[in-house]
Amino acid sequence: QSTPGHPGVLLQLARVQLDHQQFQECKETLQEVDRIEKKSEGEDKRWRVERDKLMIQLAIDTEDFDGATHHLGRARSMPIVLQNEMRRKIEAARAYAGKR
Repeated sequence: QSTPGHPGVLLQLARVQLDHQQFQECKETLQEVDRIEKKSEGEDKRWRVERDKLMIQLAIDTEDFDGATHHLGRARSMPIVLQNEMRRKIEAARAYAGKR
């Protein structure tokens, strides 16, 4: 409650919103984190990686696989191991959606 505008708090909120399938609210929260990071002089890389991960997951959950792939390509601060994991997750979700 004392730091509602802190990126770490907003990322937790976005995770909860995503878990509860509140996709529009999650997108707005992640955009707010993005605005805060752009204004910040000493950006914390952990926030960027977590934000990128949540944005990719949001795109997967809303079946925007091209958007997820595009965002993954822009996630330069994400470790290679995590990029590969997210790429596999996108491919698996795309394959699953194609079978329905």
